[in-house]
Amino acid sequence: MNNKIIKSKVFLDGLRIIEEREMDRIYCKHGMEHLLDVARIAMLINVERNLSISKELIYSTALLHDIGRSKEYTDGTPHEKAGVMLSEEILNECEADKEFTECVLYAIESHRGLDSLEYTNTVKDNLRALIKEADHLSRNCFMCKAKDTCKWSEEKKNKCIKY
Repeated sequence: MNNKIIKSKVFLDGLRIIEEREMDRIYCKHGMEHLLDVARIAMLINVERNLSISKELIYSTALLHDIGRSKEYTDGTPHEKAGVMLSEEILNECEADKEFTECVLYAIESHRGLDSLEYTNTVKDNLRALIKEADHLSRNCFMCKAKDTCKWSEEKKNKCIKY
């Protein structure tokens, strides 16, 4: 699935727009490096906590979680809402099954912020919490050149390496 996603025209066009719009950005970027950081951190947490979420589900969600930023940059649609629309199109193109698609879209729709980092006994809820947590932990605030002007509060910033 993941190799189908990275070959999708919709995905590649979205990623290109994001990287172009963030070329001069001094804050955290949302290109392929970030997407893979989120996937790898999520995999580590998944193993540590014995969540048993498949690698395909984690990587697919991580790859797609910020793709909506392309629409946010071009037409102002909030990236989590645009991400659901674009990801559904990409996953349909990749012939993902309904349950897989529903899990990915649920996590994308609610991946912003650190509220509700609740792990439960369902794959859907755990994937959501996992992507939220990994997305947050992927930020290297401790060595960021723009940390003094960042909108994140001091309590929210990552001040050490965790993963």
